[in-house]
Amino acid sequence: MNYKRIVYTLLVQFWRKKRLKANILLAVLTLCNYGLVYISPIHYWLIGFFSLSLPILLLLNIFFVIYWLLIKPKCSLISGLVLAMGQVFIFRTFAWNFQHTTTSSAVFSVLSYNVRVFNSYQYLQQEYLGYAEKIIQWVAQHPAEIKCLQEFYHQESSELFNTVRELAQKRQYYFYSYPTLSSQNQENYFGLIILSKYPIIQGQKIVIGERKYPQAIYADVKIGKDTIRIFNLHLQSMAIDERKIFQKYAFWQQVESNFCEIARKLRYGFVNRAKQIEKILPCIEQSPYPVIVCADLNDVPYSYTYNVLRSRLQNAFEAKGKGWGFSYNGKLFFLRIDNQFFDEQKLYIHHFQTLTQVPYSDHFPLVGMYQIR
Repeated sequence: MNYKRIVYTLLVQFWRKKRLKANILLAVLTLCNYGLVYISPIHYWLIGFFSLSLPILLLLNIFFVIYWLLIKPKCSLISGLVLAMGQVFIFRTFAWNFQHTTTSSAVFSVLSYNVRVFNSYQYLQQEYLGYAEKIIQWVAQHPAEIKCLQEFYHQESSELFNTVRELAQKRQYYFYSYPTLSSQNQENYFGLIILSKYPIIQGQKIVIGERKYPQAIYADVKIGKDTIRIFNLHLQSMAIDERKIFQKYAFWQQVESNFCEIARKLRYGFVNRAKQIEKILPCIEQSPYPVIVCADLNDVPYSYTYNVLRSRLQNAFEAKGKGWGFSYNGKLFFLRIDNQFFDEQKLYIHHFQTLTQVPYSDHFPLVGMYQIR
């Protein structure tokens, strides 16, 4: 007896009888997901998990549109209407914008980059030999007038990791940072930094979490007669070991244990990032100057965190990006978790790019070119 043939026949029969119901169910689930991005995971943490499924739901709806168009065009309206209603989420996933560069002296560029402590940890230096010096030199030589770095690291006595000297003092950048000192060595510190070729009038930290160092700072930058406020954010990390996701398991108990651990970390991240963005939001809304937010959100474009910022500011990738815009340089390569947001009423963006050719960190750098209106 050919069991494969029997199973295949049963699946085909099931598909023919239930495909319309499956499409309707998919449409309902997708519409529900559209609404969930407006609800904070602080109160309903399961919402965070639903947001991760939205790209899959969108792809399934696209499949149904194509499928029905080939055999029964009227039925394609089910998923077609759902996709039309959720076009905002499609534009967050894939962008295709016309870009142009300009030689105007009024244009300034902003670099945002999670530099992974410049690969200073011993295990990173062993795994990525030579990357520490390369990433420092790359950041130092990049011509952006404003640079926002997450996971910035500095060691006063080190020739290699005296990054304030290399990035700011040698290159004549003003800078504002609010680092935390290492408990092991009081001359080592890491955190966030904003570097600027333009004068920095003032800077301030925003304490948004339970950790010792702030995950948010801002600096007021004087550009000619105008002033803009630059925010640099690094929200709660997932702290998930990718190897546990892709490793082969010998026993089911290992699978259960590792995936329960991953689920707990995801839940912790969803809730804490929602809390953090709600603490940052008043600072953004009350800014007396046009705002640019550079952020490692550690969250996808369908999340509550992203939606809170996007409802108030334009996203640089959506406005001038191209392609998928994936910003994570790892096994989970399909993530866009790094962003630049800006006040489109007071600022214009000419160009935006995710520099996927720069391999030195587990994030790719982002560069946007702006002009004050």
